[in-house]
Amino acid sequence: MREESSDAAFAAAKSGRGHRCVGTLALVAFSDDLATRGAWIDIVETFEMTEESEIPRIDLGIYGDHGCYDRPAAERRELAAERLKVMLAAASNSSAVFSFTVWLDCED
Repeated sequence: MREESSDAAFAAAKSGRGHRCVGTLALVAFSDDLATRGAWIDIVETFEMTEESEIPRIDLGIYGDHGCYDRPAAERRELAAERLKVMLAAASNSSAVFSFTVWLDCED
């Protein structure tokens, strides 16, 4: 990820806009980039991409505050990492191509 696009993606994921990743590899790469900034993927909207449309996949999304925003950042990061891992494992069981709109949480 180039630095300019990385900065723009970070800003979008931190804002209400969210950042779009196409494919699980892009999602993992973005997650890795966030880790270098003291941030992590917190909320994910998942869409199955077809030639005609994008179908919301609620079953592969990560939504809500999970009741933990008052917990220390390390606990939030750990919980988010586990949820992302479970979601990616479920997505890997499908031959579909997915796009993800993501928002982040961070230490500050």
